[in-house]
Amino acid sequence: MLEARFIGFKNRYGRNNAGRLRKQNFGQLTRHYGRTLFIHRNFITDLTVYFGESLEAMDGHKSRVFSACFNPRSAHELISGGWDNTIQFWDTRQPYALRRISGVHMCGDGLDISRNGREILSCAWQRENPIQLWDYGSGKLLASLEPDSYPSLLYCGKYVSNMFIACGGTDTNLFRVIDLRSHATLAMIRNLRGGTYSLDTGPINPKHAKKTRTISVVPQLAFCAGKRIFEIDAQPS
Repeated sequence: MLEARFIGFKNRYGRNNAGRLRKQNFGQLTRHYGRTLFIHRNFITDLTVYFGESLEAMDGHKSRVFSACFNPRSAHELISGGWDNTIQFWDTRQPYALRRISGVHMCGDGLDISRNGREILSCAWQRENPIQLWDYGSGKLLASLEPDSYPSLLYCGKYVSNMFIACGGTDTNLFRVIDLRSHATLAMIRNLRGGTYSLDTGPINPKHAKKTRTISVVPQLAFCAGKRIFEIDAQPS
């Protein structure tokens, strides 16, 4: 079962689907001599990262970074991915990346870590093996998923529960929910007017709440495609 609803929005002048966002002074992101500062009112976070002197060892990203994700089981460990085709493993107590996975080209928020902290989901902007599961501890590939016959260059992906993931991309413009037990597509919307660049999960729909004890329920989902925001309710039959 799949229900999709377009969410319209108005700007301050009452025009639907406003394409402009008013600039807000929430904070300031600046660069200063290799140091990145985020300034928010009187609160300043100073995060310094380093590149090693060795030309043989990659201990940090060499190009743009598009995705970062904390391990939900650790207050210090996180991963990141970007244009340099690597997933880097970090510990906030250390200035250098600890290790890496190669061959994953990230162009959006396509990294996530399972709730138990043991597996990594990568949804990559690449034709071959765009959806992959990795072992967090060793960095070894667990599975490359081909849930259906529609290829897509993926911008975003996320665990929505222990049993399901969601992802979206462009060329083909689509959004899909995948069942991790069968590695098959549970629900999909394709041929959208634009690519899917962002998605997020919400609470479980109240009408499905009583079913959580007997079956796996997918929470509410939202994604952005083109100039529209869609709200999704996708449940196993």
